[in-house]
Amino acid sequence: MQASVPDILLSSRPLPSWIAATPSRNSSPPTWGKTEYPMHWLMTYPNGSCPPSAFEDRYGQGAVELDAMEALHPGELARIIREAAEPYRDHSLETRLQDAADQAQGDNEAAWEEATADNRRELHDLRRQAQEISARYQAQLEELNEQLQADLQPVRERLELVGKPSRARPKPSK
Repeated sequence: MQASVPDILLSSRPLPSWIAATPSRNSSPPTWGKTEYPMHWLMTYPNGSCPPSAFEDRYGQGAVELDAMEALHPGELARIIREAAEPYRDHSLETRLQDAADQAQGDNEAAWEEATADNRRELHDLRRQAQEISARYQAQLEELNEQLQADLQPVRERLELVGKPSRARPKPSK
């Protein structure tokens, strides 16, 4: 006989120790306890008045599937999982990762400064030399710029008329 998917999922393999702890609700009815089946929790009512079902006949009185637990008691499954996982959470991890990232950034910046120091000094000297050379030509450049702007003025005037009605445009001079 071939095992069906539910039978495989509901096998009686032992649970990991972090799930095997028996959580219970703070209020009295119902309480939750782990059954011998790994994916089922036992819901026990104080007076035992829960009517039996085919599922309970198979897994024990008060046993419910996980989706039924969520439907009957919304949020209970999430609470059980959070409670079981809490001992394994590292609340300082985010801070330690940020500290490590900050340290790495500082180390990288220091290494870059050291590795590029000679090149940055050379670039600074070259920039200074270029400024000294261009300063010697500054007066001539300003004079040439004035001449260039005067020569370009008629071109600018024609450019402003492009796209306007043709009678507003003067005829180009030859």
